[in-house]
Amino acid sequence: MSNELDNLYRWAGKEEKFSMVSFWIVGAASLTPLAFKQAWVVDVCGVIFILSSIAYSLSTALSNYSTIPQCEETRRKEFFSNSLNTPIAETEAREDYFNNSDIDPSLMRLAFNLYESTFFTCRNLDRTKRSERIKRGIVVTLALSAVTLRETNFELAMYTLQVVFIGSVATSHASLEFTSAKVSEVKKQLRHLLVECLAHGQDVDSSRHSKAVVLNLLCQYEAALYRYATLLDSKLFQKHRIKDTEDYARDKKAILGLQK
Repeated sequence: MSNELDNLYRWAGKEEKFSMVSFWIVGAASLTPLAFKQAWVVDVCGVIFILSSIAYSLSTALSNYSTIPQCEETRRKEFFSNSLNTPIAETEAREDYFNNSDIDPSLMRLAFNLYESTFFTCRNLDRTKRSERIKRGIVVTLALSAVTLRETNFELAMYTLQVVFIGSVATSHASLEFTSAKVSEVKKQLRHLLVECLAHGQDVDSSRHSKAVVLNLLCQYEAALYRYATLLDSKLFQKHRIKDTEDYARDKKAILGLQK
């Protein structure tokens, strides 16, 4: 990963943190009126809820339609630059970002780079899903509980926004689940292809069918990340990077060991 991509992911992480803070403020603003019935408390929570909901929606939109696409475009350039030794990226990825330098630049290296990407993406998404399911479940439950207790005209606006917020949360979580399922399927198919090719003494580059399958899986992987605008958690990536790299190295060794 180059410094440019590092900086983009760092900025995206800040946006994600801002969205997270707004997310929990929305949850707190929904919960507080359940415990305190004073009119002024309800009014203040209503204002906080509306403002934090707007902040959450705007930050999410900025991330989905600007920051994440920038990150993904830069990542793709570095992916192809490394896979085919073609400098289309403005800055080269660090050598330790991809762990397939032992394979000559070719479609074969591209296939292993793609497999490595899906390997790390699946690990990251699986860890993210566990915490996201709990977090979003709590907030949606609180929001739904608060909706049933709205009584005043002013709270009608909060009711409407909470319905929209719940829809946004549900959509965001569905995107995470769909991305995880799709990337897992791509990883499974790609590993099967690599195993089949190497077990029969073939190279991905030597078969038009294998080339077509690899490129199709690459398109599916990129389309999944783009369609669902999923930003991988860089903190989780860095936290588990050493272990995941070791696990990938063992898996790669097992696959290459089938080569005749």
